[in-house]
Amino acid sequence: MAIYFYEGFWTNLLWWFFGMLCAAPFGLLFYYIVNRFLQVREKWWMRLYIIVTGLACSGNVIFIGDAFNILFFLPFFGCALWFCTKGSRSARLSMIFILYPLTMAFNAVMDNLLTFFPGGRIEYSAIQVLCRLAFWATLSMLARTFIRETAGNGRPMLSPKLWLLLDLLALTPAAAVLVLVIYPSRNAMSDYSVWLFRVAAMYILPFVVLSSIGLLCAVAVLSRHEALRRAETLWELRSIYYQNLEQEQTQVRRLRHDMANHLQALSGLMEEPDKARAYLDSLVNMPGLTVSRRFCDNPTVNTVLAGKTALMEEKGIKGDIAVALPRELPLSDTDLCALFANALDNAIEACERLENMDERVIWVRARADKGLLMVQVTNRTGGAAPATLETTKADKASHGYGLAILHEIAVRANGTCAVEQRPGVFELIVTAPL
Repeated sequence: MAIYFYEGFWTNLLWWFFGMLCAAPFGLLFYYIVNRFLQVREKWWMRLYIIVTGLACSGNVIFIGDAFNILFFLPFFGCALWFCTKGSRSARLSMIFILYPLTMAFNAVMDNLLTFFPGGRIEYSAIQVLCRLAFWATLSMLARTFIRETAGNGRPMLSPKLWLLLDLLALTPAAAVLVLVIYPSRNAMSDYSVWLFRVAAMYILPFVVLSSIGLLCAVAVLSRHEALRRAETLWELRSIYYQNLEQEQTQVRRLRHDMANHLQALSGLMEEPDKARAYLDSLVNMPGLTVSRRFCDNPTVNTVLAGKTALMEEKGIKGDIAVALPRELPLSDTDLCALFANALDNAIEACERLENMDERVIWVRARADKGLLMVQVTNRTGGAAPATLETTKADKASHGYGLAILHEIAVRANGTCAVEQRPGVFELIVTAPL
């Protein structure tokens, strides 16, 4: 925000103090917007650093032809969002590429309009304060509207490839702001040429602002679609689980209906013990007498494991599952579903490629103990460790998100995602603090 001083030390100090009071809400609103998209770290000085950065950048004077300010504040802005927030690297980089051009483009519009404003500087400064306050308040309301607080940390959930796509889209408004401000340097161009650039910027920069706001809305919309996709996967697994349960209940009712006939058949075979024993063994192994397994107390994990174990049985894959998880966990249902589903999908895909049926085994270990959630999924790969972790499916554009999603979930939960590949063995370990 441009503050114009007058002669006299106390007058200047008074104007500076008044300017700081007017600019203070900008830093708080900036912090609120950043915290909606990226979780700010808990340390107080990191939060203060983001507030001060927002205060300084939102009031940064940007004149066409003056390259100093727009380049000077860029490293401070980048450090604030990179080191003081949580999330994947691609997410933090995307927010830097989106928010910095948005802030600088709006500042350039407000500051360069001064040259076309017929009134005095004091009147225009008051108008600037109101316009900036309205702008950042509107952005805060949009962030609150589009980014709803959900289970977990309530931040956008996007795959690294989607964040990378947003990075590429954000390059256009970023390049437009830098070119319009830096290129017409007063040392290389005449005042008239700079004035022409300023006029052109007044037409271009508002669209840069709108484009950056559109990218923020795109983050929210894509995140909703990702959350819906994960919820749909969770409901599909639960549907499979309840279908299996209903099928088991039907088999139990049939077995009860036929129990009298089975008892009569056994009584007729009492004189032939071997046949009676074989007939009894066949009854014991009937599906209606088998009990559906309960893996742990968490219903979401139970649902996923029930659906995936049924799929493993169809494909001839043995499962060695030992899970001890409570009903309540720090991860949301969608994250838990995505964690176990993607880990098991990768393991099932690897086991399907094994020709030796005895090697088709998946080990699943999960427990919540001593303040730590640990999930370990191990499977055989039947050969040397692969050189890369790329998907082996033909359609690489539509697949290969599994490990990236697992890493994203671990980062959001302040945990770790580690992969260990040994000859013939692939092991995935995900940890998260409770």
